[in-house]
Amino acid sequence: MRFPAVMTILAALALPASAQASTPASVKVAGCDPAARTASFNAKMRSVSGAKQLSMRFSVLERFGGADFEPLAAPGLGVWRKSASGARAFAYTQNVNGLRPGGEYRTRVDFRWTGAGGKTIKRVKRVSPDCRQTGGLPNLEITTVRLEGKSLYAIEVMNTGGGPANAIDVQLAVDGAVQPVKRIRTLGPGEARKLRFGGPVCAKELRVSVDPKDTVRESAEDDNLRAEPCSTMTP
Repeated sequence: MRFPAVMTILAALALPASAQASTPASVKVAGCDPAARTASFNAKMRSVSGAKQLSMRFSVLERFGGADFEPLAAPGLGVWRKSASGARAFAYTQNVNGLRPGGEYRTRVDFRWTGAGGKTIKRVKRVSPDCRQTGGLPNLEITTVRLEGKSLYAIEVMNTGGGPANAIDVQLAVDGAVQPVKRIRTLGPGEARKLRFGGPVCAKELRVSVDPKDTVRESAEDDNLRAEPCSTMTP
């Protein structure tokens, strides 16, 4: 797996009182540059009663299409950044480079306040808005529907778009009888995957749908369904 480069910048160890937000912790997108494939996330926190030190830890999350956000593994992430002892406020900017076209990125920040003896007295989590890396989107097509034996069906799905797709569901219906959905974990641009479905013997029509719930964001949505008369399918 290719990890993006990560660069961290310490923005400030202390913020003026006028800059402190009413909430003790917040995070925002400080910069989002699809051309440079970079994102910047700025988090800040202020002290609470009894706190001696303020700390925060960044996790960057990534997703493509309609998939769930997944943690991004990269050097420099997951490290606790700490203020000077007794700081009234603390801010930190996390820059991430080498992001992938078509991806959506956000950061989740763990904030921690510690008191005397290093005891944790408060914790909160905050999630930033998304930074979208515009670029190529996937396009899922059913390229092959074949019969292998009397009731074994081979379905090939291809990503003809310019971006990757994740969590791709494929559904087969034989004469209206819907079979259990199969899932393709990921398809990169130009990649194809073959699935095999068991089912009843086809008498009239076979219908195959890729992404039936329309959860994957694609460049075209009108080519996700294919129907084949059973009479044209021979093993």
